[in-house]
Amino acid sequence: MSEQSKNNAEERKLRVTLLSAEWKASINGDLTTINRELAIQMAKHPNVEVSVFLPQCSEEDKRDADSYDVKLIEAVKLGGFEPVDWLASVPEGHTMDCVLGHGVALGRQIQIIKRNSNYSHCKWIQVVHTAPEEIGMFRDISQGQQKQQTEIELCQMADQVVTIGPKLTEAYKNQLRKQDVFNLTPSIFAEFSDVQQASEEGTRFCVLVIESGDSEDFDVKGYDIAAKAIADLKDKSYQLKFASKQKGKEGELADRLLHCGIGRNQLSISSLDGNRETLANLFSFVDIAILPSKTEGFGLSALEAISAGLPVLVSDNSGIAEALKEVCNGSQCIVDSEDPADWARAIKAVRNKKRYVRLAEAKSLRENYLQQFSWETPCDFLVEKMYNLAFGKKQTSEHENGGACSSSDLGARLIVQRSENSDVHQCTVTEQEQEPSVKEIELQGVIRDRKRRPPNPSNVNTVVKKKREVSEEVSDPVPGPAAVEHALSILEDMNSFADNNTQSIPLPATEISNMKGSVSVETSGWNSLHCAAKVGNEVIIETLLSSGLDINSRGKDGTTPLMMAAATGQEKTVNLLLSKGADPHLKNFMGRNLLHAAAEGGNSSIVMRALSYDIDINSKDDDCSATPLIIAVKQNHIEVVKYLLQKGADISLTTEDIKRNALHIASQEGSVAVIEMLLSYDLRPDSRDGEGNTPLACAAACGQIEAVNCLLKHGADPLLKGQDGRNLLHFAAQSGNVTIIETMLSKGLDIDARDETQGVTPLMVCTKFGKLEALKYLLEKGADKSLKTTPGKVPLLSIASAAGSIAAIEMLLSHGCNIDARDSEGDTPLGHAARLGNTEVVEYLLAQGANPLLQNNLELGLLHLAALSDNALTIEAVLSNNFDINARCSAAGLTPLLTCLVQGKLKAANYLLDRGADEYLKGENGLTVLSAAAISGNVAAIEMLLKRGHNPNSRDGDDKTPLMWAAEMGKKAAVEYLLPLTH
Repeated sequence: MSEQSKNNAEERKLRVTLLSAEWKASINGDLTTINRELAIQMAKHPNVEVSVFLPQCSEEDKRDADSYDVKLIEAVKLGGFEPVDWLASVPEGHTMDCVLGHGVALGRQIQIIKRNSNYSHCKWIQVVHTAPEEIGMFRDISQGQQKQQTEIELCQMADQVVTIGPKLTEAYKNQLRKQDVFNLTPSIFAEFSDVQQASEEGTRFCVLVIESGDSEDFDVKGYDIAAKAIADLKDKSYQLKFASKQKGKEGELADRLLHCGIGRNQLSISSLDGNRETLANLFSFVDIAILPSKTEGFGLSALEAISAGLPVLVSDNSGIAEALKEVCNGSQCIVDSEDPADWARAIKAVRNKKRYVRLAEAKSLRENYLQQFSWETPCDFLVEKMYNLAFGKKQTSEHENGGACSSSDLGARLIVQRSENSDVHQCTVTEQEQEPSVKEIELQGVIRDRKRRPPNPSNVNTVVKKKREVSEEVSDPVPGPAAVEHALSILEDMNSFADNNTQSIPLPATEISNMKGSVSVETSGWNSLHCAAKVGNEVIIETLLSSGLDINSRGKDGTTPLMMAAATGQEKTVNLLLSKGADPHLKNFMGRNLLHAAAEGGNSSIVMRALSYDIDINSKDDDCSATPLIIAVKQNHIEVVKYLLQKGADISLTTEDIKRNALHIASQEGSVAVIEMLLSYDLRPDSRDGEGNTPLACAAACGQIEAVNCLLKHGADPLLKGQDGRNLLHFAAQSGNVTIIETMLSKGLDIDARDETQGVTPLMVCTKFGKLEALKYLLEKGADKSLKTTPGKVPLLSIASAAGSIAAIEMLLSHGCNIDARDSEGDTPLGHAARLGNTEVVEYLLAQGANPLLQNNLELGLLHLAALSDNALTIEAVLSNNFDINARCSAAGLTPLLTCLVQGKLKAANYLLDRGADEYLKGENGLTVLSAAAISGNVAAIEMLLKRGHNPNSRDGDDKTPLMWAAEMGKKAAVEYLLPLTH
């Protein structure tokens, strides 16, 4: 492309119009909130003109929208039509390239708009917020199917489908196999971030539920679950606060809730007036917000509560739950049950934490969520997609590139990008394929399907060897820009490796698959027959079968309606399906059969029926060799366990990789009755799994005190060590259960015991996992806070800093921990927090007197580390302390701007440039910002710098152009982008 044609393309404006019912959210809630945020984010792009087409708006609305560079356009009133249908007629003279609709209500108009010859060229972007067919299972099934079909038809007509959250993305990808479905996961709402929570504990504990505004939603939104949960607590200090959008129907809602058993003096209902400040005020005085929906496309009300720093509990069958599973500590907020008793226990568990602890955890969750999900990234990507659709211009984004560089791309020469995609990865400086802890698994109510290999026994020697390599490389640096890559990448790689081998605390975890995955409790790939089988509606099943639906139809994971009915304990439905010819010998795609499903469902009669078809009682699935007995034990179905044992189930069989037997599983689940039964069948109480862990270790790691006591009573040895030489105190510290810790100390275990590979103490374990009560208890009992891990010499305060726990940091500082303690690489707690983007920790440590001028062994300063986090908030926190924005480090003379560009951190680069960083400063041997971006392969960063006037043909001190660097680093997309611009 010539320079002139490139400039012409860049100057071409993309005109986007969004259909909306209103500008500011009121009763329309989620849809308007998302629409407004999309408009604001897209309007930030200099080449995008954004307008919102709506039935009516006020002058105040127009002024507010104009402040974001968004234009509001009012529709012409059409007599006899609903206001939203006025949007089918676009005012004469309005121009647009893309039109964006939402669902059926605000999407159906676009098909009429495109019939107008003036707009036939417009590209249709359809945003999906719900899965009507799933909702229909709790209302009118046929109506839900009809609405789902309409949604699908609109999506098929659209040029681009956008789904709100990962749950809907998977559901619609399965339905729209030939179309691109783009996931847009909402981020934190800044308008709620200033909500101040009361610091003092009150005598009452107020639980908030935000009502949807639709009276038909009572069952599907789980309002009955909320009311029954409060009633189950049998404690009048618990209060249920309903924020209702149904003006004038509060009395009707109250009557339905009171019929669920909640006391009248425990229930209050207030009306939401559409003012966001009213909602913010609610968030300021309640103690927790819950989303007990039986199904939920996303669950924006829960995200609004998270944005306000409020503790939350959400249903597992929701989009927000799927998102939280990718966020550090997010899984602890998920309740995988529709049983009010389970919700009552979860609510009580939150209340049992000290108020300052739960508020600190809520603030940390908000920060972690913001790190994982931003508004800018998906909106930028969506703009690129629309630009490509409208003008046919190929723009390769950092998302298509995979963003920043990875270790597989550049090996030892690149800065290793830190993974931020799971609970464990974010909770420490970094982890290496670390599985969720048993406690995390127990909190989720499931057993995950990922597998972890035992740690390498030669870790310590490897760390020493790596440190020697670092010393040699630094003393004899590679000349020119290569030194930039080499020195910095080794630093990051070293720290990453040391962290993996010193701070990783891999405690017992089972490899049995998530039971939801076993029989597809997720809706992906379901048809109506699966849905009816799940709830046991035989009448609907008869109707569906008569219409020709395949009785053996399979879901996305191969689940049949018969398996679904068995897994949910629907005996009559199982018998009906079998009588109609359902095949009892089919397996799902993980190798689980009808007997596995029946064991999960817990109905002994269905188990008996399955065995009558000669299904092997010891059949193993293909995923982790789980048997029906192991699954029944996991689900605590004691009658099924008893029946299977009586019928000859082999009690000695184990899961595959970790070799965990039924007693290990029962112990981690805390199933005392099952433990007693298994021990009566001569399972040894000290049997070890493949990692050397005993059932007692599993129980301790999960905080199952009754299981611990039961095993001790039956002779389990508390002095036996588990994986990597960790004792029972290490495992108890992970769960944070002070009673178990106290029990283990009474058995003579050393409070400062170290494991054999990393030198980790129980105090380090509870610090890493944020178990504040356990941390406080161990400190009071004299645990040595000065100890460091053996490889890496990582101090306790750095572990807390990496975990992002301000409450833990505060506690450790109050016990005299050195705020500037260094590890063997010279990194301080402040440095770790900056590099990980833990902004609140950075601000807290600076406020407490941490020295911001300290550098690590390679003279990387605080601002360089903050730049590597790619978090603008963290960078700002550092800059506010009068740092030189152009400071250089000894690693090839890099400035913070060059540092983040070498890593491909576009957000950091943009922010530093906005704050005045000198983009023309070069590193040693003349490394330019454009060459640094080319090294990372981040096309979006390269494009940004070219737009700022940087020369694509510039050469550095090694006589290399950006194109040469991209070619050397194997960055194909960057090469393709730069090639037409060079000569």
